[in-house]
Amino acid sequence: MQKLVDAIRVRPLGRPIEASEFETKTAILRFGDATRETSDGVIWKIGTDRPLVIVAMEIVDKASQRDVNYEFLCLTEQKFEMVAGAGWTWKPSVSALAMKPLQGVPGPSPSQQTRLRQLKQLARRFEASEVYLGQHYRLRLMPQPIDQYTVDGRSGLDGAVFAFVHGTNPEVLLLLEATDNGWQFGFARLCGAAPQATFDGRVVWTKPSMDQVVNSWTLPYTGNAQAIDDQ
Repeated sequence: MQKLVDAIRVRPLGRPIEASEFETKTAILRFGDATRETSDGVIWKIGTDRPLVIVAMEIVDKASQRDVNYEFLCLTEQKFEMVAGAGWTWKPSVSALAMKPLQGVPGPSPSQQTRLRQLKQLARRFEASEVYLGQHYRLRLMPQPIDQYTVDGRSGLDGAVFAFVHGTNPEVLLLLEATDNGWQFGFARLCGAAPQATFDGRVVWTKPSMDQVVNSWTLPYTGNAQAIDDQ
């Protein structure tokens, strides 16, 4: 997996926030999903604070070959171009992430320890599910965030990425952040299924199945697969 992610090249376009931000690649989760033929998988974060890009790689064992499935998720409005896999060029036109204020909840505590506890408490009030091959699946919230960061590098403003999983395979990501005016949240998909999320039982986010989307290397979420050898 390390060799595959090392081969990924990112080139910021226009006026980047910090070009070096795209050079930092960190593994934030290892997973598998035997029910869907995934023997090994890794989630990589590109960026140092809030993730700019998420790259998921899954080893899928088939009868005649082994494939590595790539998923690419853009979480920034900063324009860039990525070359990965079998020479694919990904140039997302928009971010998949839209942060929204979380209304009706107590504001962030001045204490960092308490803020981190608040993040987990708020995350538990969200639920996520997906419809995959005609079947409805309720996704499980992993109890610990898979990534924590400071918002815009500012002390006192904590953020975290939580994963809703099938088995241990992340299908939906929840970003929760403290701001000067309270809390904000955003969702992003890591699945081709049709996902949905609720807060206290109220639907706050939904996306169609990727079967209903015309695939393009300009989408904020896309992917592909290539065969690999046993090495």
